[in-house]
Amino acid sequence: MPQPSNIHPQASGGRHTVPVDVHLLAVRDGDRGQEVLLSRRAGDVYASGLWHAPSGHVEL
Repeated sequence: MPQPSNIHPQASGGRHTVPVDVHLLAVRDGDRGQEVLLSRRAGDVYASGLWHAPSGHVEL
């Protein structure tokens, strides 16, 4: 039976190997209302110059 493309061929026992991305939403009360922590993508990368919530992947 063919394996789905999101299952790593070396995974045994049907271990799920889809990457997990985590976003951090940091909110605080500022002098002019709520403030949200954002970062700006820099360099020659996807969506360079755009603002986004800090994120990263999780190693399981």
